[in-house]
Amino acid sequence: YIFVISGRNIDPGQFRRCFDSVLSQTEPDWGAIVIDDASTNGFGDHARTLLAPYRERVTIIQNHERRGLMWNTWDAITSFCSNPQSVILTLDPDDLLAGPLVLKRIAEEYDRGADVTIGSMLRLDKEASYPVDLTDPRGSRGGNVWQHLRTFKKYLFDAIHIEDLKLGEKWLDYTSDWAFMLPIVEMSSRPVISQRLSTSTTHRPENASATNENGKPPSPESSPDLDTPPCARPKLHPNPRRGNHRFDLRQSNMIPIDL
Repeated sequence: YIFVISGRNIDPGQFRRCFDSVLSQTEPDWGAIVIDDASTNGFGDHARTLLAPYRERVTIIQNHERRGLMWNTWDAITSFCSNPQSVILTLDPDDLLAGPLVLKRIAEEYDRGADVTIGSMLRLDKEASYPVDLTDPRGSRGGNVWQHLRTFKKYLFDAIHIEDLKLGEKWLDYTSDWAFMLPIVEMSSRPVISQRLSTSTTHRPENASATNENGKPPSPESSPDLDTPPCARPKLHPNPRRGNHRFDLRQSNMIPIDL
């Protein structure tokens, strides 16, 4: 299980809380890749100091220039994770896992055959619910498949066409969560809806910039740009590629669970 944690200009206290929630997990089989996207507030140096005792299981990347969340996610998964069967967990550095049993519960779902789990995060700023549609997410404005805590097998990410993560020559940023979660859900053979496994501590208003102060795109549920890529792109069918080989997966069997 590999956490991918990427951010820019994150408050050091928030990141410490995030990483403490990872350290608290009772499931010991995990590693992490932490990316500082050219922060100007000292976040990268703080993260390096905080993570130094855990260098055997944590890799830290400090960019010299901002690359954006989509590129950072792609680079971490394709350049630093070699096992196609690894489970990737994307976690924002200013959010946290909702208790010490989160990874154990995720592991139990993968032991039962899941290849994707979609979260239903707990918002701290207001009561909110975003129903997940795994049947036709592109046809239902993204189907809320962007929600935390997102986890998936690496081979599903590897099967995404790289051009689907870009708009022309530019890496997607504003809708990066959709860009990889939509095709992953479409190619999944057994996606699972999990409940309240992470806590979201921040919310970006509807007029937030795609290059806001902390370097993260606005939350997808507030995006005004739903009719453009990635939602408008062709659906990927359940036949992800591993290297140069293709294999077919059975049709999706969607199982909602309440944890």
